[in-house]
Amino acid sequence: MMTDEARPRPRSQAFRLMAASMAGLAEVFDPPKDERPGIEQAAPGQPVDDPIDLQLDPDHPERSVVVLRAR
Repeated sequence: MMTDEARPRPRSQAFRLMAASMAGLAEVFDPPKDERPGIEQAAPGQPVDDPIDLQLDPDHPERSVVVLRAR
């Protein structure tokens, strides 16, 4: 026979509401990380001594390009 301490207690609606709101707050303050990798593409041409090539477009920043060459 189970004692009162060993028996699972039913959860109240207030407890469920509080648990759901705490889970929602956790998602707001610690959002899931976007783990998608950047776009990689092999660059043609001869090797260059400088491993970083930065081409910034001040008028259209979304068109800026950074090329990192492996050594």
